[in-house]
Amino acid sequence: MNHWKNLFKPLLILGLIFPLIGQQGEVVPLTKHVGYTLDAEENQYYEVFPDISNFESAQFFEINNNRIETRISFVEYTRIKVSRRAYTQKEFIDLQIRLNQMPEITEQIRESFRKNLTYLRTKEILENIQTGLDLWHTVDLGLADSVLGAWRRHDVVPRRQDGNVHAAG
Repeated sequence: MNHWKNLFKPLLILGLIFPLIGQQGEVVPLTKHVGYTLDAEENQYYEVFPDISNFESAQFFEINNNRIETRISFVEYTRIKVSRRAYTQKEFIDLQIRLNQMPEITEQIRESFRKNLTYLRTKEILENIQTGLDLWHTVDLGLADSVLGAWRRHDVVPRRQDGNVHAAG
């Protein structure tokens, strides 16, 4: 009985590590013009993963002669998450042929897609939001209703009979 206890830990460790070793694989290029990493602009243009919301990038790994694994990075809120997909060699080659038949993405097309990929800049945008908004400055600009919305307290920002918002005091 004690003999099994001594063997259990090493077998468990090997059982957990061995599958991970086999999953590494070698990174393979999707096509010559895409290269080793498919970025968000290329994904939109070539429509490789149209079903992945907030796609960031993907890499393709040759696990064995008949299996290609894709590691897909996408943004969920402000965090990068990774998903995996497996392809047979034939499916991967079919994808490569389809992409090679399309015109190469231009810098102009890339830039037009980049403008719409705001989710890739969410963290940067959130970090640049000005904090400590000056309430009275907002009232002076006439934006009190839109900025304050449900948080507006009528005793702080009263509404006069003329319908305009005026600073208290």
